[in-house]
Amino acid sequence: VEAMAMGLPVIATNASGVTAYLDAQVGYPVPFTLVPVPEGSRWAEPDVTSLQVLMGTVVDNPAEAQRRGQAARQRMLHRYSPAVVAGQLWAQFQRINAQLDRGRSP
Repeated sequence: VEAMAMGLPVIATNASGVTAYLDAQVGYPVPFTLVPVPEGSRWAEPDVTSLQVLMGTVVDNPAEAQRRGQAARQRMLHRYSPAVVAGQLWAQFQRINAQLDRGRSP
């Protein structure tokens, strides 16, 4: 998130929370395979060949990498700037308050 907010191109495994903000328009998602790990969990194992290709793509196409980095910055500002997050929190507080006023728990 921090690198994207700074306008830097990001290469990351396309799994878990990162999928909420990273896609091919603003970065370089790396395919993965879910593999088992102890205690019934699973691990997103990045596809190393795809990672190598994406790293080469960034090096060979710096203008495109810069474009994606700037698009990532705009996305972060649009979705996660302090003003946007404060507005979302305020709206949630208002919804909770309205429910409490109606005698319902949130």
